[in-house]
Amino acid sequence: MINKLFPIFKKVFYANCIFICSTYVLAMDFENKWTPLYKGVDYRLLMKNETRVHQIRIDNNDPDIEIFVTKPLPNSTHTEALKTSTFLAREKAQVVINGSGYAPAALSPEGALKQCKSLAIYDGVLYAKHENEDSAFVVLKNGKKKIIKMSELPEHKNNISMAIGAWDYAGIQGLLLDKGVSCLPKPMPAHEIKARAAIGISKDGETLFLVVVEGRPREKSIFKQLVSPSISLPDLASIMKDLNCDRAMTLDAGGSSSLVVENILNNKPLVLNIPSDHKGERAVGSHIGVKASYLDNNNQLKIFRALQENTAFFDIVQKSESALNEIYMNEDELALLDAGDITPLDKLYERFGVGRYIDSILDYSEILEAKGKSFEKCFLSKNQYGFYCGAPNSFFKEFGIKTNEYQMQLNDLTFVQEDQGAIKTGSVHANIYMDANKIYYFVQSPKSVKNELIGSKLMQLMVGTERTAIVKLLKDKRQKIAARMIKGFRIKATFDTKDKRIVGCAELAIAMDFLGLINRNESNIGIVELDSKTLTPARVDYAYSFQFDQKGGAKSMSEDRDPLCLKQLYQTLEKYPLSEILPALEKVIDISDDQIFIEVIRCWAALSDLKIESFSLKEATLLASKLIQRKNIFKRVWGELRDNQNRQNMAVISKLKKKEEKWKDQIKENSRRIDKSAVKKASKK
Repeated sequence: MINKLFPIFKKVFYANCIFICSTYVLAMDFENKWTPLYKGVDYRLLMKNETRVHQIRIDNNDPDIEIFVTKPLPNSTHTEALKTSTFLAREKAQVVINGSGYAPAALSPEGALKQCKSLAIYDGVLYAKHENEDSAFVVLKNGKKKIIKMSELPEHKNNISMAIGAWDYAGIQGLLLDKGVSCLPKPMPAHEIKARAAIGISKDGETLFLVVVEGRPREKSIFKQLVSPSISLPDLASIMKDLNCDRAMTLDAGGSSSLVVENILNNKPLVLNIPSDHKGERAVGSHIGVKASYLDNNNQLKIFRALQENTAFFDIVQKSESALNEIYMNEDELALLDAGDITPLDKLYERFGVGRYIDSILDYSEILEAKGKSFEKCFLSKNQYGFYCGAPNSFFKEFGIKTNEYQMQLNDLTFVQEDQGAIKTGSVHANIYMDANKIYYFVQSPKSVKNELIGSKLMQLMVGTERTAIVKLLKDKRQKIAARMIKGFRIKATFDTKDKRIVGCAELAIAMDFLGLINRNESNIGIVELDSKTLTPARVDYAYSFQFDQKGGAKSMSEDRDPLCLKQLYQTLEKYPLSEILPALEKVIDISDDQIFIEVIRCWAALSDLKIESFSLKEATLLASKLIQRKNIFKRVWGELRDNQNRQNMAVISKLKKKEEKWKDQIKENSRRIDKSAVKKASKK
């Protein structure tokens, strides 16, 4: 999904700019120094050669601290796969580290079922037996914390409240230290050098340590340049010994290793380490959570401001709002922060161009794969598009896809200002409202609610959410929509572009070509600042989407034959160099058929639920199929351009126009195969 979220030009920008500053920033405040985060909880960044080791120290004598593990699903021995940050937010914890191993071990989306592969006890109830591990971390019913050997389990069995077994790996069964001495075999069996996690406890039992070591990213990871080298298991044992641990054991390693804290500035998760998976945090089936009280002093605000800036480069690349959002704070708290010598976050926004408000995008392909399904099995049978995994609403319920996330209540918003004209909102006048999280929306009556909703959702797949006015339906004002304000958006005609570099123009143009957005006036396309010298175009107003079905095409077309209404695409190809066109086309063809089809039907469900605009399931299915066919045309255009990069661009475009008539005939033949009665029958299932 990363490829769908981040423009190529930004990947290069982030990876290089952030990598240059990361070493200095990380060492700024926390290196080799324990810093209090919460009452009884401290953090330290240990630099071992070039490796970053993140350490949490917990006072076991603090009565306000609660330590717990992942809870199994109701009436089940399975757990739900969740990222550590999601687990922290859901449980309202202050610290979370990944737990032990689980099955299936393959990467999966959040929500997938997992089975713990080591001892697991929650609230005194055993839900996973120990397998090969030789040790476990336990919380006794009297509140004491221990790391026990499995041989000691019988004497504690009836007195355990929480427990999680070690992760056995590389010829060891989990125990790193016993009585402060390494338990690793000599010589040590060959094993991978990868990211690692461990838990340890002091001899007097008064101090608990959580440790995550960064290392070895996946080959395709966009964080590849940012992750530090890792260490061996003997080195990990040495780190735990240096912490004066009496006993220590391993937790799950590799991409599972993750350490997250709650950012008190906004009560959002803050990922301390850079995960080694190519998409960031991994959804894991086992966690250890810590709940603690806040420290009541103004210095904590500055500590967390520094902490989030130290980890901000990961959040910027990952597009997480967690470390870059202070809108929840009042003016007094902000004044305390800005009075210090810490760089205000507005400087980070200015430097990296990160939007405050980031909407999540579901990866429907992963959701289907997790259930053993595919696009062909669910939506395409004998060249007939329809629902073959049950009726739409049943399908959404089974796969956990919520259509009400595209809806909101106007009564839940706070009125801010009225009658904002086209100079700010696009071609339609609107009023400004604000939600409880201080996210601002333009509320307006568009020419087409359906096109606004579907167009905005598809646009965000191609150019990202920071350049798109994400649209939501209003339950209590059904002919109006709420369009999220784009941070820093200004109409191009009002923006001084002198001495500015504008990037991403071809990408937005290709995206509009794909959606059939024939309206390109300056009221709908604006500019967003990436930094003081760099701008990028952004789009609002999707009412004129999907005009590729009009007979004769757009009004601006000449007498040239254009059977697939690709006139504007050709104009885009003529306007921009191939070096910009090819990556922009790749953004379109990288969208999976699942993503297009389910997104359109999900919008149909949201519209149907509120009985907004005449838009049947058959029409939605046909629109989705036409978009998929159009994507395939763009893929052919991309192939022709890629294969003819050494030829003049104009000659290639001429060749494309000659082939277009043939493509039109093929699409007509495919469309005939879409049996309308089959679509109607599928909609009634």
